[in-house]
Amino acid sequence: APVDQVGRWVLVEPAEVGVDDRALERADRAARTRLTNITSLLVARDGRLVFERYYHGATPGDRASVYSIIGVSTGSKP
Repeated sequence: APVDQVGRWVLVEPAEVGVDDRALERADRAARTRLTNITSLLVARDGRLVFERYYHGATPGDRASVYSIIGVSTGSKP
């Protein structure tokens, strides 16, 4: 099951679900350096969490407006 018994996402390696880790590294670098309005970046595929980072002082416990970007190319395989 993708989510464990206490409701947390299961974190997997990008390659396990066909996501290019180099694309994630590029997105991470952009969020840290150029996209200063981004406070977090989470990527899930097939019900499993592939990537989770927080930026510019944000933490997992912070509340924030959430925007979903679906279909952005991260090198994932359909």
